[in-house]
Amino acid sequence: MHKIREKLILKLCRTFNNDEIEFILDQVDCVLSDYDVQEKSSLPAANNDLQIVVKYFETKKIEGMSENSMQTYRSEIKDFFEHIGIPLTLVTTQDIINYFIDLKKRRNVSDRSLEQRRIVIGNLYQWMLANEYIKKNPFLKIKKIKYQKKSRQPLTAKELEQIRYACRNDLRNTALVEFMYSTGCRISEVCNVKISDIDFYSKEVRVIGKGNKERIVYLNTAAENAIKRYLDERNIDTDWLFTQTRKYGNIPVSTDAIRYTFKKIAKAAGLERDLHPHDLRHTTATDALMRGMPVEDVQLYLGHTKLDTTMIYVKMDRARVKSNHKKCFS
Repeated sequence: MHKIREKLILKLCRTFNNDEIEFILDQVDCVLSDYDVQEKSSLPAANNDLQIVVKYFETKKIEGMSENSMQTYRSEIKDFFEHIGIPLTLVTTQDIINYFIDLKKRRNVSDRSLEQRRIVIGNLYQWMLANEYIKKNPFLKIKKIKYQKKSRQPLTAKELEQIRYACRNDLRNTALVEFMYSTGCRISEVCNVKISDIDFYSKEVRVIGKGNKERIVYLNTAAENAIKRYLDERNIDTDWLFTQTRKYGNIPVSTDAIRYTFKKIAKAAGLERDLHPHDLRHTTATDALMRGMPVEDVQLYLGHTKLDTTMIYVKMDRARVKSNHKKCFS
């Protein structure tokens, strides 16, 4: 406030006398007493919020964030951007809390989805703080949102055979199921596999996982034969292993298309549970551990950065063994 008075005096003294200046300053003080006035920040300024977000995603792309992850981040940040109603650099902790409350009412999202949103938008603000767009991170006071984790269960041998039988007349779906079971690939990795990535002689497949990290996975005999039959029958000139549809044969299959395919397979197989593409990855990991593959090798094969992620399957395997023991010996 002292600096404001000094600047006003310098401006006013060129036009008004001392008494008039004193009167004007008294009126200014009276009005400004109801406001918190701060000196304009010297922080680097972006022309608008859009420029900040664009620079953020440019950084994430350089860091190796996958396109699927970037799409999720863009969608959730866009929703925040459109509904928060104020510039990103002026958002307070209370604004964020109000946004989450509104989001819960507006979309009836689960606590798990809210926690995902907290992580995504919080990551943006962490980046903004590191790059000096803001002085304080309003997300620091937003606590982790607790939710009940649903334990995924691997497919039983019977369920896997039901799925295979349901696909018996569809070479594409058979190839898809056998490929995913043999390789344990993530759904996003499956979408990006090309025929040129497969060495049928060594039965090796080169895949690009999270963070653009390359790894090698392998085809078992069932997967190799299913893929060869599928490619022999397919009359499409493209290097993509799995394409969207016959009509759009040159377009790689999307994650949504694979999820829809698995819903149809589950219905045709008469499964008593939902079937998700990731269930095959869980099954691959669990079966590998049950058959003696060291946990470190499973970690490497699945492309897990942390061993803790792989240990989830160890716990799941123990739970299934305990359940089966109870059935057999109770």
